[in-house]
Amino acid sequence: MLNPSMKKMQGGAASVGGILRSKAPSARGSQGGRSKRTGYSQTKSRTSKHEEDWDSMDITEIDVLIETQEKEMEQANAEIRKIRRNKTIPANQKEAKCEPYEDVLKQIRMKIMFLIQLKDSKIPFYDKLPKQNVFYTHYMEGLKVNRMQEVAKDKAEEDRMKFDEASFKI
Repeated sequence: MLNPSMKKMQGGAASVGGILRSKAPSARGSQGGRSKRTGYSQTKSRTSKHEEDWDSMDITEIDVLIETQEKEMEQANAEIRKIRRNKTIPANQKEAKCEPYEDVLKQIRMKIMFLIQLKDSKIPFYDKLPKQNVFYTHYMEGLKVNRMQEVAKDKAEEDRMKFDEASFKI
């Protein structure tokens, strides 16, 4: 059976451009993804997602993330302004073109709000107080006294250990 039209009649395989292809769905085709050569597939690994560890982030890292989000927001606003400045496009088409950018802006605003709240939660409460506040000065003096007491206790313990070692050697 070298004749491609005979293959069609039998229903076993279909000929497209001289290449025989099976009518049965292949394993890859039934998943809906592309071939392995393209690198695209619909199944995604859970470990491949990039997750940020918010607890271990420093305040400066959060500030950097906020700045990058603000730059993205400025870019989206610039695109919206460019679309709205165009006089040749009707108003309803302008709004349709601006809609994806406005959705992006909403997402960016939500992320910025989250980052600001995260940054606020990482800043100690006494650093948020005005420096001339009586409570702030009292609290900071208390912290200094506690630190000095801890250093004095550590130094006394260290000296006691040295004396014990010296008396043991004698």
